[in-house]
Amino acid sequence: MSKRETIEHFNEAALTWDDKPHRRIMTEKACAAVLEAGVSDKGTNVIDFGGGTGNLAIMLAPHVKSVTVVDASPGMIDVLGKKLDAAGE
Repeated sequence: MSKRETIEHFNEAALTWDDKPHRRIMTEKACAAVLEAGVSDKGTNVIDFGGGTGNLAIMLAPHVKSVTVVDASPGMIDVLGKKLDAAGE
């Protein structure tokens, strides 16, 4: 799959990405692992590469100074933006 095809795939997948319960479970486990590793300092800035719709970033945000999400898929970032807008962020 080319880079363009991959981005298009994830742009389309973004619309229903959060609908799959197993993704939430995996993200909760990843968040717990990151926090257990000691990344839970209000002075820590986190970069979430391949952050998708921002589930991990949203879970980590209360525990750190800031979280920056980077993703190649504009569709994923758009979904994250809508979540943040809905939350008043």
